[in-house]
Amino acid sequence: MAKIDTVVIIGLGVMGNNLALNFLNKKFRVIGYDIDSYKRNQITHNQYFFINDLNDLKAYNNISLAVFLMLPADKISDETIATIFPLLHPESVIIDGGNSHFKDSIRRVNAFYKIHYNYLGVGISGGAQGALQGPSMMIGGNETQYNKIKHLFEAIGASFNGTSCARYVGASGAGHFVKMIHNGIEYALMQSIAEVYALLKTSRAFTLEEIAELFKTWQDSELDSYLLRISAKIISEKEQNNSVYVLDQIKDQAKHKGTGKWVSKFAFDAGVSISGINAALESRFLSSDKRLRTKINKVYNSEYQLPLNNFESKDILIQWSKQLLEFNQILSFAQGIALIQRGSEDFSLSVKLTEVLTAWMNGCIIEGKFVSQLHKVYTEQPSLEHLLLENSIAQRIEKIQKNSRKLVALAISNQIPLNVSSNNISYFDYLKTLHSSANLIQAQRDFFGQHGFERIDQDGEFHLNTLF
Repeated sequence: MAKIDTVVIIGLGVMGNNLALNFLNKKFRVIGYDIDSYKRNQITHNQYFFINDLNDLKAYNNISLAVFLMLPADKISDETIATIFPLLHPESVIIDGGNSHFKDSIRRVNAFYKIHYNYLGVGISGGAQGALQGPSMMIGGNETQYNKIKHLFEAIGASFNGTSCARYVGASGAGHFVKMIHNGIEYALMQSIAEVYALLKTSRAFTLEEIAELFKTWQDSELDSYLLRISAKIISEKEQNNSVYVLDQIKDQAKHKGTGKWVSKFAFDAGVSISGINAALESRFLSSDKRLRTKINKVYNSEYQLPLNNFESKDILIQWSKQLLEFNQILSFAQGIALIQRGSEDFSLSVKLTEVLTAWMNGCIIEGKFVSQLHKVYTEQPSLEHLLLENSIAQRIEKIQKNSRKLVALAISNQIPLNVSSNNISYFDYLKTLHSSANLIQAQRDFFGQHGFERIDQDGEFHLNTLF
């Protein structure tokens, strides 16, 4: 069978159009379609073919196509698939590159097996620029179908030291599942950087330019990442023709899309704690109601300041802030990876964690030096139960946790909210607590609900009413 070299992009928003241009730049034949006629008219200058109706795909049913769906995560994807699959050559492959829920991806694969069509669910990260210049791609589905179009993914994807970051990560649903977890980690890392920014700014010891410079210097350390790099640029950006910083003009109300909530809901359903990641999402919820925050601020007269006299010097605040950011980085990835491991087991996704980490090395929002360290860890210890059990990670946490705690405690005493930081510390403390207070919780449950409990000295299930 000849290699597939014709790509169809359905959905020509920013991501879809940039992906089409990326393929075009790599000398593939590209056919575009969007339900919006305005978008179709706008792409005529981009030199790739376009169709005005999905039924026009019937003219290409004599060749195998790679059909990328770059559509919203709703029923429009199902409707589009139902329309196009009778029109395609049997060896064509449908690639869902939108932010679909991984369970929808699994459902679609099961449906396609019955009708002998081929479907891959692909998580794409890197934003608009990544789609154009080389995104990270997390591919799930039948590996035989993946191999048919592997050359397409590798041609347009990002790479790291010569290795493609477009990776086959597991079975049906794995691509979108891993991308969902990626987004949860992304939320936590973004909030962690924002919390450190808040600490430095409210100390009133640093200008925005100085904070940006600090973030730049940290790029020479284990903290180097895409998010830290863009944060430095954002913080130092000024309005045109004046000295006003752009960041100071942006409302402090962070929005979100559905994937963040998907991660939290999945974790709750699976019974896996990702309290730091959840806190990042909740921080966005809290930020969004500025009206209520303004009212409560007036009632309680919150000053929101971390005076520098809490520290021996500015350098101490800088050191502690850097250590707190590293602590949050480790805990965010630890929680995300733990959720990947559980989901892979519960849904038989056969996720290849080292392949996931390879995909995350470049081109995605959460790429950074730490991902390379994680790749080394899981290459050497593929059966590692939890990241916090790894020796080099444990040694690093031992060096940074004390000052991280001090900084969070000072922030809390000075009314500065650090949702991710404080939740990560509690998560870490609970996991290393040998004797927790959960025995009282279970006894309470049994007292009012007869739920029973286990004893430390006997096997079996017991009830409090047998003790009175």
